[in-house]
Amino acid sequence: MNGYDGSLINNLLNNEEFKKYFSGSNAGPWAALVTSMYQIGGVTSLPFIGPSADTFGRRFGMWIGCVIIIVGTIIQGLAPSVPQGTYPAHFMAGRFLLGFGVNVASAAGPMYVVEVSHPAYRGIVTAIFNTFWFTGSILASGVARGGENYVNSNIGWRLVVWLQLLFGAVILIAAFFLPESPRWLYVNNRQEKAKQILIKYHGEGNEDSEWVNLQLNEYEELLEMDGADKRWWDYSALFKDRSTCYRLFCNCTVSIFGQWAGNGKLKISDTCGRR
Repeated sequence: MNGYDGSLINNLLNNEEFKKYFSGSNAGPWAALVTSMYQIGGVTSLPFIGPSADTFGRRFGMWIGCVIIIVGTIIQGLAPSVPQGTYPAHFMAGRFLLGFGVNVASAAGPMYVVEVSHPAYRGIVTAIFNTFWFTGSILASGVARGGENYVNSNIGWRLVVWLQLLFGAVILIAAFFLPESPRWLYVNNRQEKAKQILIKYHGEGNEDSEWVNLQLNEYEELLEMDGADKRWWDYSALFKDRSTCYRLFCNCTVSIFGQWAGNGKLKISDTCGRR
C-alpha cells in the first residue's frame, strides 16, 4: 500500500491526460505543491501516530489509517477538472489525506509484524515486510504505463488512482481476522490474553513452551506498564539517554535519505524527459 503510493504521483505527472485534466505540468510550482501535499499530510499525522496505535492497539492503527486512505482515494478519484492557472484543490485534499493515512497505517503495520512474529523468524519476516514496498511501487508503475499507453482518456490515470483503494480495503478487512499484538495486550493489563495468543501461535498450544516463557519474561523485565507510550504528550523517552538519542538519530537519517531518494528520482526523470 505504501509502496504503491510512493510511485503513484511520479507516474501521474508523466500522464498527458492527467496534466491536461488538471491544467498542470510535471515541473514548476504546480508539480511541487501537488506532490508535496502527500508529505504535508504525513508530517501533520505525526502527533496522532503514537496515540492511535498505543492507546487502542496496533490493529486500530491499521484500521484508522486505511479508512483515511480510502477516503483520500475516493476524493482523488472524483476530483473535478480545474481551469488553467489554478490548483486542483480536491485532488490535493486527497493527497493530503493519503499522506496522513499512510503514515498512520505504515507505523502500526511494522510494529504489529515485529510484535506478532515468532522470535525465531522475526528478523526474516521483518525484512520481507519491507521489501514489499518495491512490489507496490513496481505495480503502480506497471498500471500507470498500461493506462497511459492503452487508454487514451481520463480513465487511464483514474485507474491508477482507484486501484490504490484496493490495498487499503484488503488491509482494513484482513485486520479484523488478526489477533491483537501480545506485547500491546501485556502492557495494557491484559496479560492472560497475551499469554493465550503466544501459546496458540508461538507455542503450538503448549503452555510450557520455551518460546512462550522467553517472551513473557522479556515483557516482564523490559516493558514499562506506565511508560511514555501511555502519555501521548510525553516525548522525553526519545532523549532520556545516549542510546535513545542514537536511535532517534538513526531514524532521522533513514527518513532523510528515504525522502531524498524519492525527490531525486522525480528530478532526474523530469530532466531526462525535457532532454
